[in-house]
Amino acid sequence: YKRQRSTRTIRVRAEAERSTKSAAAATHKMKRKPLPIAGSGFFITAEADEGENMQAYTGFAVVYDTFMDNIPYEEWCEYLTGLLKEQGVTEGLLLDLGCGTGSLTELLADAGYDMIGVDNSEEMLELALEKKEQSGKDILYLCQDMREFELYGTVRAIVSICDSVNYLLEDEDIVTCFKLVNNYLDPNGIFLFDLKTDHYFKSIGCQSFCDADEEVSFIWDNDYDEEKRINSYALTLFVLSLIHISEPTRH
Repeated sequence: YKRQRSTRTIRVRAEAERSTKSAAAATHKMKRKPLPIAGSGFFITAEADEGENMQAYTGFAVVYDTFMDNIPYEEWCEYLTGLLKEQGVTEGLLLDLGCGTGSLTELLADAGYDMIGVDNSEEMLELALEKKEQSGKDILYLCQDMREFELYGTVRAIVSICDSVNYLLEDEDIVTCFKLVNNYLDPNGIFLFDLKTDHYFKSIGCQSFCDADEEVSFIWDNDYDEEKRINSYALTLFVLSLIHISEPTRH
């Protein structure tokens, strides 16, 4: 086996714009580890595309879990279930809105909730379904835009973490989403969500970040428009993996 960097390029779109028009949030530092991708090396470029920001993570889903490996999902689950139990929500239907690859959804199912996951990325949901198949959990996944999602009935609570609400760039989008949340909650239902704030994005500003090791490197070009309160980024990933090269043999 030899290491070889491929010249193959995969162009993808990412949700590269985030609004900071609403309140408080948790923030996370990012770290990188080798990406467990078989086959030849490749790099992925994710760029902002105004007007299509809700078409999230197309082509990026395959490396999403590694990019998010610093997120303490177990701690999030403990924190969320603690808040839910304080409000008397100890069981029943729960919606994970913007569920991604289903990492938190799986943990909430472990905690005893009947889970529904909604995400707008088919590729992310494919990975979530793989996790569901491996775990054997009875989770319903729906590929829907959080501004237009539809459920079969009401739920006890809705959670949305990892800044999903930040991708609602317009005030009317936030209002539309929250109206749907209210519509599908049981009476006295609970909606728990987080956001990154204006302060957080100002601290990043217009900077470029890069990191590299033997297997993976990335370049993150960030831009924050303080007047519009919109954060945009272009992300380039370079992934190096093992490929098999057949040597000629004499017979």
